[in-house]
Amino acid sequence: MEHNIARLMELPPRLDEADIVRRGELGRALGVPQSEALKCVQRSDFPTPVAWLQARPVWDRADVERWAEEHASTA
Repeated sequence: MEHNIARLMELPPRLDEADIVRRGELGRALGVPQSEALKCVQRSDFPTPVAWLQARPVWDRADVERWAEEHASTA
């Protein structure tokens, strides 16, 4: 079990710091106020986090930006 927890705390091999969006950066990445970004995360069509770092979700920046483009009028 310890091995699985350690693996979840690491970034997937294809991502590095520049490729991820942390919860505190969502507003900027989506182009909306942070309070609105946190509402977007609750939507069923929002991208799934790619990892959890220090018990907090992180998203693939490309997925978040693509979602923002597709939902610009409904975000």
